Amino acid sequence: MSYCTEQKGMNQPLPIQPTQVTSNPPPEQTTPTGDINPESPAPGLNYPSMYPQINVTLVQPATLTLIYVPVDRLDRPSNVDKFVVKFVYPDGTTPSQFTSEIPSKTETTISSGTTTTPSTKGVFPPSDASPRVNLPPKFELPTGTIVVIDVMSTRDEQNAKQVRMIFIVFRFNDTR
Repeated sequence: MSYCTEQKGMNQPLPIQPTQVTSNPPPEQTTPTGDINPESPAPGLNYPSMYPQINVTLVQPATLTLIYVPVDRLDRPSNVDKFVVKFVYPDGTTPSQFTSEIPSKTETTISSGTTTTPSTKGVFPPSDASPRVNLPPKFELPTGTIVVIDVMSTRDEQNAKQVRMIFIVFRFNDTR
């Protein structure tokens, strides 16, 4: 993991607060309450649908590099197989969408120079079984951007379960 002192940046997970997340349909209630963050001891989000839409509103500007769903956690594996990500900017524009890929299902692999994942305690780097979206370099998002995640399929053709998202941030953009 590298750190750039000029830009105050390095690849790191972006913690997501429950108040930043809305879903359609809403997740099923669990005890303790489900959480989208993978390092949380709470369960992931379980949905009464195979195709939920999850919206995460960014509360600070950031440069994202990678979004993925960890599917091979021994204690709480998710069944998400494919998802699409689009970004709704504060002015309402939606420039493009990105479809997740699972490296073990494709002939091409992601070069190690493209994405660097953290090895922070509680953060699970994506395995070749985890669906992920690698974003273009310097993919900057302003405060108020809504990250829209549409689950497109699950491995077992059941409702989406144990959904946790990891957003890898290159840097939190300076707001000065």
